[in-house]
Amino acid sequence: MNLRILTQTQQQIRYLGRPVRIFLIVNVIEGIILSIWILFFNFYILGLGFDRQFLGLVNSVTALATLILGIPIGILSDRIGRQRALFLGVGIHLLGATLELWTIHPTLLLCMAFLNGTGRMLFLLNVAPFLAGASKAETRTFLFSLNFGLVILAGVMGNLLAGYLADWFTVMLQVPATSVATYRSTLLLAVSLSCLSLILLTFVREPKPENFANQLPAKSAIQSGGNLASALKGALANPMIRQLALVQLVFGLGVALLTPYINLYFDEKFQVGPQTLGRIFSLKALFTGLVALLIPRLVQKSGSRIKIAVFFQFMGGVSWLLLGFTPGFSAAVCGFLLGGIFLNTPIPLVEAFSMEQVRESQRATLVSIRELSWQTSWGIGPYLSGSLQEHSGFSPIFVLSVAAIWLASLLNNIFFGKIEQ
Repeated sequence: MNLRILTQTQQQIRYLGRPVRIFLIVNVIEGIILSIWILFFNFYILGLGFDRQFLGLVNSVTALATLILGIPIGILSDRIGRQRALFLGVGIHLLGATLELWTIHPTLLLCMAFLNGTGRMLFLLNVAPFLAGASKAETRTFLFSLNFGLVILAGVMGNLLAGYLADWFTVMLQVPATSVATYRSTLLLAVSLSCLSLILLTFVREPKPENFANQLPAKSAIQSGGNLASALKGALANPMIRQLALVQLVFGLGVALLTPYINLYFDEKFQVGPQTLGRIFSLKALFTGLVALLIPRLVQKSGSRIKIAVFFQFMGGVSWLLLGFTPGFSAAVCGFLLGGIFLNTPIPLVEAFSMEQVRESQRATLVSIRELSWQTSWGIGPYLSGSLQEHSGFSPIFVLSVAAIWLASLLNNIFFGKIEQ
């Protein structure tokens, strides 16, 4: 980014207001915590003496919280307000993660993993609704892209910080770098940063509702005090919510078919070692985070978030074809990096657009329905991909993945292109 773009970005950040800037700091903190957790938690559980089957169960229980409680939590969040839901989410996650690191009893570990997943879900479901409510139309695209870019970069910072923390605890505790004590101490220190998030959230005021959409009746089931079933029925009665969920399902399936196995693909085709893979994945995250900060300028020039999202998703499919069918390693890396940029940077554009299509009282519900679609696609995609790899290798997976991504791009254009114009 040149100096002019950087100056404009700084001015736009100041214009966002103090509560929003504080929340962005909170989201960066939580992104750092999550990246450290993802990096070390699996090693920690295996270090305790549990087998990979139990590790899979622990990770599945965390995801299970999303599937079971996602929609009820979304509906509840729409009732209690954004600031309170965010605070509760961080608090529950902090409690669950801390207890998860202090117990070695299998049943308690599973229970705390479920509590941890519930807290994370409560927080994440309210990020987009909070950003939508706390921003004006002219700053919303910039804010969503800025938040997305900062979270991606927070992941890079978290991975770097994790290494330094592990080395520090190894020296302080005089234990091996791969010991349970090192992993537990690093994870506990990372999780304790949520205390800072809780303090900062007390300075974040509830955003005032702003009406964007008229697709819903004046009173929804939530507003009129209906139960969860009637609230969900009222949300699904909105065709916009159904269309957004369908696009999320198709796009998620395309991504889920391939993303979990990219490392295996590089290793199988190019015999790439772990260190090289780590550098490639870090570069992808870094470039994606930086490009996300430039996306609002493209939207400003084109005048359409959906148009940019459709084009980027189409080019993401092209990039993955380059990754899957090129014989050269350099070209494959280029396809992988471009695919990461093209497929990830439109995410905040679609999120910002979706928040403007429903009333404030249904935003968290919409996020939870879209998240359920995403989790469903990730429940189907990796299993289907693994079965295809066993019999046919990676070529048909690349074809199916790109086909699903292009279909999602087409649906985005059909459903939402004219609406935004």
